[in-house]
Amino acid sequence: MPRFWLFTILLIIGIAALGTLKRTSASATPKRTPVIVELFTSEGCSSCPPADALLKKLEETQPVPNADIIVLGQHVDYWNHLGWTDRFSSKELTERQRQYGDSFNLDSVYTPQMIVDGKTEFNGADDSAARTALAAAANKPKANIALTLAPDQILEINIDSIPVSAKNAQVLLAITESNLQSSIKRGENDGRTLTHTGVVRELRLLGPIEGTTFTAESKLKLHPDWKRPDLHVIVFVQDAKTRQILGATLVPLTQTR
Repeated sequence: MPRFWLFTILLIIGIAALGTLKRTSASATPKRTPVIVELFTSEGCSSCPPADALLKKLEETQPVPNADIIVLGQHVDYWNHLGWTDRFSSKELTERQRQYGDSFNLDSVYTPQMIVDGKTEFNGADDSAARTALAAAANKPKANIALTLAPDQILEINIDSIPVSAKNAQVLLAITESNLQSSIKRGENDGRTLTHTGVVRELRLLGPIEGTTFTAESKLKLHPDWKRPDLHVIVFVQDAKTRQILGATLVPLTQTR
């Protein structure tokens, strides 16, 4: 066989092999599963800053290969009477934590408390416990959630593949803000400058799910003091009885037209 044709055949074989390798590599890339990490914290709690730092680390580094970590920093209000009022705190978030306390059969709520996908709770500063819970949660089947940010700040929501076993599923919407900072003047953290990420600015129920699909539109109401480049909208499905989170997704609000 002439050398020219031999070279051509080998070149074709090489290109085909390279294409196969690329397709194999792409298909081998693990798909990340959205996992919700909730941190119940307070600026009046001296044990909370390390947990706040861990939440930021989890969000920024995404250390669990198959988990897409979505963070919810929830500031409770029961520390406010000890000298410093946390401007991000609310009674609604305290009530949410108390509902978790009942679900986990805890004697009392505490800070910092981290909860992964509504199923596992532990001290919010425990990096090892967080990674273990995240890895386990990322292996669970989840609902598919698609969000579209339409004009006039209308959020279009489409959810399918909701587990049929979820008899009490509800859809919730959260708006979070990152890159927040406070200079603490009183209380246990007096003199410290605290930074926060994923701070829950709004959390509301969109409605229950009947069947295995859900479609809705929701008008987003943004406070003028919130910094739009740091805002995200998060929609997640949660079982109202077991508190387990069955699916979630996040969209930066900078994408709103």
